[in-house]
Amino acid sequence: MADPVKCTVRLTFQEPTHALSNAVEKSVHLDQIGERWNRLVHIPWELLYDMGSGKFLCERFSMGRMPHTTDQEVRVAEKRELDKPFGIWILAEPGKDLADAASEARDICAYVDRQMNSDTETIHADMDIGGISPGKVRERIKDYDFVHFAGHADYNSQHPGQSGWRLKNANFMPADIEGISGVRAMPAMIFSNACQSARTEKWEKRKGQAHTGESFGLANAFMLAGVRHYLGTSWEIRDESGKKFALRFYEHLLSGKAVGEAVRLARLGLTASGTDMSWAAYVLYGDPRTSYFRTQSEGDN
Repeated sequence: MADPVKCTVRLTFQEPTHALSNAVEKSVHLDQIGERWNRLVHIPWELLYDMGSGKFLCERFSMGRMPHTTDQEVRVAEKRELDKPFGIWILAEPGKDLADAASEARDICAYVDRQMNSDTETIHADMDIGGISPGKVRERIKDYDFVHFAGHADYNSQHPGQSGWRLKNANFMPADIEGISGVRAMPAMIFSNACQSARTEKWEKRKGQAHTGESFGLANAFMLAGVRHYLGTSWEIRDESGKKFALRFYEHLLSGKAVGEAVRLARLGLTASGTDMSWAAYVLYGDPRTSYFRTQSEGDN
């Protein structure tokens, strides 16, 4: 029998808690498939449909993927120490056809600034719009607790390690993340608000091919590097919907909601749009129960 630590995958989610005094946490342990998790990661678990409630799981529960892969080296540096006020770096690379990326960055920055000017002083923001190079990201990304990217992402299904954020003259790719792993800690959270930024195939080498050591896309690379939470999308989304989702997410997150609940509430905020399914595209990696902005009276992370 395989090592039980390596053959258990955990799907962790929470019941909505608006009518409960305490969160009702539910963990499902699927024994004997954790060793095959790398072959299941491409499945849209969030979109499993609950016939009883008539809702997708991601509408009912705060969901987060917590994969345990034994096939790749985890390049974790020291654990990031989080002290308020937190720092967030908001990046936007609009290119020639994504004006909403710039307005998204400005709106998020303005919202964060309003929080900084309140009595709480929990977070401050720096912002860069356009002209961003991969070198600049490599140099500055570890200076921040949170990083938000708004722009285009390229996904290469044949070579996922060549996927990345589309920046000035070049892409910021998994190889860049691997190159800066170690020594100083990575940000606690990355929100990659770009089309297909969390899309992934199976996390395994192709049949008949030797594994080259490259990551299986952005989500895989960031999580291996020690990022606690990675939020991205599995397919193309509408620009305006992506902007609305991001603003709602940060409103809920900064109010003290757990990361997974902030994602769930942001989804629900978009469902009224009817035919636009952008809300369903978002995928969270990491423990959905973590709250970065909970007040002292409510307890620590």
